[in-house]
Amino acid sequence: ADVALVQIRTFLAQEEDGKGRPFLDGASARDSGAAVLPQLLQKCLHDRDVQIQTLTAKTTRLDQDVREAQQKMQEEQHRLTRDSQDRLQQVVQEYKQQLDSATERANNSRKQATTLQ
Repeated sequence: ADVALVQIRTFLAQEEDGKGRPFLDGASARDSGAAVLPQLLQKCLHDRDVQIQTLTAKTTRLDQDVREAQQKMQEEQHRLTRDSQDRLQQVVQEYKQQLDSATERANNSRKQATTLQ
């Protein structure tokens, strides 16, 4: 039993050192008697629960941010694809018009050449 109490006290002291302050005001785990250890352990577990809840909430927010960023990226990709397709269709249409115009000029030139002969 004494070994278990020493191990619990050591664990709590290390946790306090990591936090930089004792779990209970004026009651360091190193200096506390066995009667206070349950309170210290309860406070340690409570602090861990709060930390887990905080990290879980942060993770949830980050997951949501990632999903929103992915959605925006996908929408932007679709927009860029549509814009590129629209521009390509416009260039093809302009090319066809230029080709039709050049063909018409060539036909007119042939007719004039035939007339001059």
